[in-house]
Amino acid sequence: IRMETVLLDYWIARAPSPENEARAVAAVAAGRALLAGPSEPTREQRILVARLLGMAARKWSLSGRSDVGLGWAEEADELARSTGDARAMIDATLGHTTARIFTGSPGDIESWLRDVIRQASAIGDSFSIAFATSGVAVSLGSFAGVDIEELMANGADAAHRSGNPHA
Repeated sequence: IRMETVLLDYWIARAPSPENEARAVAAVAAGRALLAGPSEPTREQRILVARLLGMAARKWSLSGRSDVGLGWAEEADELARSTGDARAMIDATLGHTTARIFTGSPGDIESWLRDVIRQASAIGDSFSIAFATSGVAVSLGSFAGVDIEELMANGADAAHRSGNPHA
């Protein structure tokens, strides 16, 4: 589960092979089994599974499988909220927002993105700021009242700070 969470960070900007996709699906199944017990999962285990589900949801949604991603995202969101962990909330919210955009499902996307930006700013996560503002926010151009220019400027600044060439 931990290894796949790290690998999903790598795969976010790449196309994984079918074998790597199968490993991600297996990790999601293992995470769900961990949560189901028999013993109560620790907070750290819940954080890890929330991050995995959120990151898998984002990757699947970006790869044209947002119907699967949305289910994982909803699980991730609920789980991350129960932990109160900023990193888990960021990954879950990015997965949830991305899945909602690509399925056309309604939701308060602007508010969710602003929450990601706030939380990511607090922990110095420039990549998530860049993704939320530049990657996902560009899809919000048709939403009334969204200042895309401001979001894009913040995203570009964050992308430069992240040092990640894929940001």
